[in-house]
Amino acid sequence: MEKINIVLAIHDKTGQYTQHAVVTMISVIENTKSSIVFHILKDKYMNKKNVEQLIGLEEKYCNVSVELYDVEIDIKMELRNIKQFSIGTLYRLYMVDVLPIYVNKVIYLDSDIICNLDIISLWQQEMNGKSLAAVADQKVGEKDAFYFNAGVLLLNLKKIRDKYNFYVDNMNFLRRNPNAEFLDQDSLNYLFKHDVYRLEEKYNMPARYLMKKVNDFNNEESWKGCIWHFNNPREKPWDVKKNKIDKLYWYYYSLSNYGNTFEKFYDSYSLVNPSVEDMLKNGIVVSKRDFFRFMIDRFIREVEKCFRRICK
Repeated sequence: MEKINIVLAIHDKTGQYTQHAVVTMISVIENTKSSIVFHILKDKYMNKKNVEQLIGLEEKYCNVSVELYDVEIDIKMELRNIKQFSIGTLYRLYMVDVLPIYVNKVIYLDSDIICNLDIISLWQQEMNGKSLAAVADQKVGEKDAFYFNAGVLLLNLKKIRDKYNFYVDNMNFLRRNPNAEFLDQDSLNYLFKHDVYRLEEKYNMPARYLMKKVNDFNNEESWKGCIWHFNNPREKPWDVKKNKIDKLYWYYYSLSNYGNTFEKFYDSYSLVNPSVEDMLKNGIVVSKRDFFRFMIDRFIREVEKCFRRICK
């Protein structure tokens, strides 16, 4: 059986971002039966604990392997929006150069993605002879032009190696256009303007659409069959309670080693959703009985700590 090759790019200077990539990966794995190879483009800042979390997916899932690649971009130019998007967005530009030559096709995913479908359907998409396939970015694109969102990409690396100098061509665009609003997404759109196949919207569905199309996505069953993208920087589910589909993120988070015990899950979830009632109503992880047992145990531990300090 053919393996599905998936690329993610991670810049994690604080040690807090890798967990979101892991959640993306778990959402893919949990919905996909095929063998998957994750190719992770990372930098020197990723700490040992997060590396172990990535590699640990190989032990947890029998159909998964994880390959790590160290990349570093020495930018000697001023990019206006680099702080808004992070230097990590440019790491994907290395994929053609660093991945093994026998890898002829890949899916690229941003780390704010939740895959709620079997990704084999995207992998098997016909590209009509094009080098890249992507979904239109409705927010950015003009009515008469196809501008794609680069958060989910299907790339024919063999064609790209033959036709482009992928990294150099994209970086040259950014040197000529340091004010590019969406950085390498703009450069990719420029480079593949006449060499891109348009995918169905379901393969890169902005989470904000759920709020606009309430009647189309009014229950959890309707969320299936889509790749959801939390691409609004002010609406990340780990930062703010904004959208009912955030529940998908927290569900897959609870399957990761970052949130697979109630104590770990609660410590993260409560930062965004401080309402106990809200957490119990969503019922993502535990029953009310388990929750109150946990809270009582935690209270007892805190009281014991106070007594030990007093006794000293």
